Amino acid sequence: MTAPARRGVGLPGTLVQALRGAALAAEGGEARLRDAGYDAGRALYDDFAAWMADRAGVEDPSRASLATFGESLGAYAAAHGWGTLELEPEAPGAKGLPTLRAAGWFEVEPEGAAPYPACQFTTGLLAGFLGRLAGQPLAVLELSCASCGEPACRFVIGSAAALAQVYAARYGN
Repeated sequence: MTAPARRGVGLPGTLVQALRGAALAAEGGEARLRDAGYDAGRALYDDFAAWMADRAGVEDPSRASLATFGESLGAYAAAHGWGTLELEPEAPGAKGLPTLRAAGWFEVEPEGAAPYPACQFTTGLLAGFLGRLAGQPLAVLELSCASCGEPACRFVIGSAAALAQVYAARYGN
């Protein structure tokens, strides 16, 4: 498989924050942010695949070892100014599901006073990206968020049913 040619646009974090603020001001803004992130994540996969082929010599990211994939994803995020991104085997309360830990993340509210996890664009982005990688729909739930004053954001990845169980166990719904 030949990796597609890279084609991307870099956006400053302040622009993403402004777009995020505008979306949240509209009715249904959180869902719109997740949907936009999902579409962006599916498209971003092609750029990541080309980037990984250039940097790690892996033509198909879905065939990379977990360690190589995790390192490449973290390096890709850092190279694009998103913050640090680390693949963790499991976060507390994640029932054995893989998680991503994001520090210094581009979507975080600068004040750190949000009442609940606030990285809606990122949850969609990761769901679209990782679902495309896996070849099946995946869901992403933000377990902790730097927008709420946590040291980092943590995103758990799994099927919608698995994440519904994590959510119910965590929030009692």
